[in-house]
Amino acid sequence: MNRSFEIANGIKQAEASIATLQLALNELEANIADHIVTVTPRDGWPGSNDVARKLARDRELQVDSGLLNLLKDKADIELTLAEARAALAGFRAEAEAIDTFIRNQLVVALGGADVYTVMAEQAAEAALAEKEHAEILNDFLSVCTAANDPDFEEEHSYPDELDADPTEEAAAQVAGWAKGEMRDAA
Repeated sequence: MNRSFEIANGIKQAEASIATLQLALNELEANIADHIVTVTPRDGWPGSNDVARKLARDRELQVDSGLLNLLKDKADIELTLAEARAALAGFRAEAEAIDTFIRNQLVVALGGADVYTVMAEQAAEAALAEKEHAEILNDFLSVCTAANDPDFEEEHSYPDELDADPTEEAAAQVAGWAKGEMRDAA
């Protein structure tokens, strides 16, 4: 139970940290925008066209120490914010695991089936069904493979009308279906 309180406290601290860091990040982004405005010449950036003006602006901003410091601070805050979000996600995942464990124990105590046992049984049933499907598919594939073998047994042979060349007939039938034609099976 003590760990649950620690997790709740960790969630509370992480959420408070995230909120504080987000406010600081928003303020810093506003400061960056304000700084760019203050370093912009009164008549605008020099240059004969937009490309030249943007190039002059970019060159000036790349060497502006005030802007570089603000951008470094922004990167630091973004990193700390990402760490706080990761910590919050970790606390929430651990809280969910504890909650699931407690619910499972309540179900067992009330005479129900253990959730983990039920999940394991369902997984085993699914694996068995998948194995059965795989066996059926393997049997089908072995029959298909044997059908292409010239020594294929008579009881698995094609009907008389297809004995001549089953691949050409099948290809013609599929081509007809693609064109919207329907052929009689007889």
